[in-house]
Amino acid sequence: MIGIMRGVFRAVNESLKIKPGEEVVIITDHNKEEIGKAFALAAEAVGGIVTFLVMKPTRFHGDEPPRVVSKAMASADVFIAPTTYSLTHTKAREEATKEGARGATLPMITEDIIRRAVDVDYKELKSITERVYKAVKNAHIIKITNRFGTLLRLDVSDRTWILDDGDYSKPGSFGNLPAGSVYIAPKEMNVEGRVVFHSFRGIGEGTITIKGGKITEFKGDLGEKLKGVLHPYGEKALTVGAFGIGTNPNAKVTGITLEDEKSLGSVFLAFGRNVDIGGENDATVHEEIIIIEPTIEVDAKPIMVNGKLLI
Repeated sequence: MIGIMRGVFRAVNESLKIKPGEEVVIITDHNKEEIGKAFALAAEAVGGIVTFLVMKPTRFHGDEPPRVVSKAMASADVFIAPTTYSLTHTKAREEATKEGARGATLPMITEDIIRRAVDVDYKELKSITERVYKAVKNAHIIKITNRFGTLLRLDVSDRTWILDDGDYSKPGSFGNLPAGSVYIAPKEMNVEGRVVFHSFRGIGEGTITIKGGKITEFKGDLGEKLKGVLHPYGEKALTVGAFGIGTNPNAKVTGITLEDEKSLGSVFLAFGRNVDIGGENDATVHEEIIIIEPTIEVDAKPIMVNGKLLI
C-alpha cells in the first residue's frame, strides 16, 4: 500500500481537495478493500471525517449498490468508490451529486493504475482536457477512422459535452480516478458505422457494425465477448450510450476500461445507460470499448491523426 500513497494523496489534495471537517464516505468491496483503506487513510490525514463501507461486489457496471450505500453517498460531502464494478452510471451516484456530494468512482482500480495514471500532473491534465473540449464543444458531426478499418459517424448536435479534467472540488462534481476525458451522449439513433476495437475487459480485437445507433453485428474474440455481456440486457444495452476522447498523458491501454478510456491517443464508445449524462437511453448496464490510434474529425476538421493530438 505504501507504493500507491503518493498517487492517493495527490488525488485527495489536488483532485477532490478534501478539507478538514468534511464528511467523507469510502465505498468499497471485498476485492478492492485495501485500496479503499489507502484512500481512507489519506482522507483522515487531511482532516476528513471518514465513514468506511465495505459491500459485496455488485454484479455488473451500472448495477445499483445497497440502499445504505446510496444513502451514505447522498449525505456525505465527498464520496470515493474504489469498487470492482462501476457506480458511475447508477441512480445512487446521480442522486448523490444532485444532493451536492462530490466524488470519484474507481471501478476495477489497481495499484498499478494508481501509480501510473492517478499520480499525474493535474495542471497538465487540465490543460490537455480543456483544449480538446474547446475543439469539440460546438460540434455537430464526429467522424472516427483508424488503420484497422474503423469508420464511424456520430451526430452530437444539440447534446452537451462533459469535461472531466480531474477537478472534483465543487459541490456536485464527480468523475473517475484516474481522470482525463471529454465525453458526450450522442443522438442515439444517429450513430452509424463499423468499429474495430482492441480493448474490452482485456486486450484483443473485435469488430461491430452499428446501424441506427444499435449494434447489429459482432465479430472477433472481443466482439463475441461484448455480445455475451450486452445481449442478456436487451435492446437498450445494444444502443450507443456515449462517446469520449481520452486526455490523460500517463494512462495506457492495458485492457482495464477505467484507465484505457482516459488514455491520450484513444477514444471510447459506450453502450447502454446514458440518461445521467444527457442521453435518452435508460438501460440497466453501461459498457465501453476502446478504439486505438484514431483519427478524429470534428465537422470535417481533424483534431487527432493516428492517435496524435493536433491541437
